[in-house]
Amino acid sequence: MPKVNNSQNRQSGIVALFVVMVLLLVALLGAVGAHRGFNTAAHSALHQQNAAHALEAAQAGIDWGAAMLNAGRLDINCMASSVNTDQTIRQRHFAFDVTTARYQTRHTPDQAARSAVCLMTDATLSCHCPQLSDLPQLAPPQDGRAVNAFGIELKPGSHAGTVRLISHGCANSWERCGLSQAPQQIGDGYARIEALLTMVTPQLQAALTVFGDVDAVGSLGAHNSSPQGLGLTINSAGEVSGASPSRLSSAPGTIGLHSINMRDPYLQSLRDNPEQAFQAIMNQPLNNYPLQAGVKTISAAQCQPANCGALLQAAYDEGYRAYWIDGPVSVAQDFSLGTVQDPITWVVNGPLKLSGSKHIYGLVYVIGDLRWDAVEPGTGQVFGATVVHGNVSGGAADYAFDADILSRRNLMVRVAGSWIVR
Repeated sequence: MPKVNNSQNRQSGIVALFVVMVLLLVALLGAVGAHRGFNTAAHSALHQQNAAHALEAAQAGIDWGAAMLNAGRLDINCMASSVNTDQTIRQRHFAFDVTTARYQTRHTPDQAARSAVCLMTDATLSCHCPQLSDLPQLAPPQDGRAVNAFGIELKPGSHAGTVRLISHGCANSWERCGLSQAPQQIGDGYARIEALLTMVTPQLQAALTVFGDVDAVGSLGAHNSSPQGLGLTINSAGEVSGASPSRLSSAPGTIGLHSINMRDPYLQSLRDNPEQAFQAIMNQPLNNYPLQAGVKTISAAQCQPANCGALLQAAYDEGYRAYWIDGPVSVAQDFSLGTVQDPITWVVNGPLKLSGSKHIYGLVYVIGDLRWDAVEPGTGQVFGATVVHGNVSGGAADYAFDADILSRRNLMVRVAGSWIVR
């Protein structure tokens, strides 16, 4: 029997064991590298996901902020309020100088930078609109649900009638959106978007602008003593008949009948195009107006003669300051809508017939004929301006031009191309 060399076998075993150990070490290093690569990719994916969520939250904040700038009075939860002591977002954060048409901030350097904050959890949106001197107070839920948030800042723009709207979008990194008690986590997302909003100011200079004829036989009154205008009482594309000099008042030294401008060429050029006329006066497309945030739409079927005034008043109490009603509309109820400091905009897409006592502060725009059967002077009044794309007739209604009131009731719209994403 051949003799076995045990020394060589032992050496071969040691070499084999060494090779196996090296292979295991290489495999282990490969597994560790793969795991680290997987973790890096997972963290990168989480960061990208949160960054995308933060950008979407910031975009939502821009849309929400624009809507709130056009809303009425709000409570601390950013919900429409009928409490007289509550203010609109604009009133809360800005003072408006009617002489320069500029917004001025009410904030002092030591006050909260965020004007409002909102949490988005599943399909729920929870918001807080603090008073000027308070900090936003919202805490993320502690049950581990995915939560995004946005906080908005409002600052005066560099041009007349403009506001800078800055939205901070957050995914997990909620402190940067103005929230407290929010833990920092891996992959926190943050985005900042800034947009410029401008007032849509009606281009009006007369108490009553009419794209048709005016029958003033029923003692219709028109008044314009505003130093900011031309003193026009009636600006008409057609004829004005039956006007009484005693029912017309204009700038000092102006004869009443001389404050009427009939057969205006510009109005005549738009007489057959209500869409273009609306665009020229309101600085926005006609079909876009009812889609604006903050506009209350009411159907003609809802707006009946006996209850339409109550519907408008209820909408006003809910915080709405802009209304759109598809006509024809007839309103018999007595009502008062708007105030000097808090006026309204009322657009009727069709003929409008009014009767009884009504006092309206703001802009009334009728795309159709207007008939107002006011019994005697002082029972039917509009303070601001009235536009009628049709004919005007009726009784002793009074139409008064007030530039200050019009300057307080303007929709805010985004300026195209003004977005800055950071």
